[in-house]
Amino acid sequence: FPSHDTTRAVISSLIGPHEYDEIHLPWSLSCTLFREHILNCLYRRNFTYKQAVNFLVYHNKIYSPLLDEIFKEIIRDAGGCVKAFFNRNPSLHRGSIQTVRITRIKSNVDDNTISFSLLIMPSFNSDLDGDSMNLTLALTKSVHDSMVNFEPHHNVLGLNAPNEFSNNIKLPKTVVSTISNWFNN
Repeated sequence: FPSHDTTRAVISSLIGPHEYDEIHLPWSLSCTLFREHILNCLYRRNFTYKQAVNFLVYHNKIYSPLLDEIFKEIIRDAGGCVKAFFNRNPSLHRGSIQTVRITRIKSNVDDNTISFSLLIMPSFNSDLDGDSMNLTLALTKSVHDSMVNFEPHHNVLGLNAPNEFSNNIKLPKTVVSTISNWFNN
């Protein structure tokens, strides 16, 4: 059975300054994924249920400053990010499921891709040729507490030898050299 807190979309690379574990979600996908949160925010703004649903349906593919403000409010109220599990089927090896932080909802309603960092892309064996990925929101405290083992930085070191770097995360060569020197000295 599908969950209301999961989604799937085509991926793209996140450009501009960002942290390796952050992702940006598309507008219409977020309207569905955060539906209950959005309706709750609209109720607080004195919308009736029917008005709130009609507003959300109408603005699923049309930009709305109010809806943009609500998306920012949801992220702000969650502590600056909404945590989620991110994976690409099949999830067979270490790093193929990772904890990510949703930090932004894209306001371009024509961009329907989930954008994430190229630094964690190797773990998912993705190459931006139309690959799609799954996202599941972490809504409870117990899920939040268990997410630490799925954070991307847990995939930096390899399992085959001491101080070996895995191919699950891409680091600039100067960073790898510095870390390697530190480990071996």
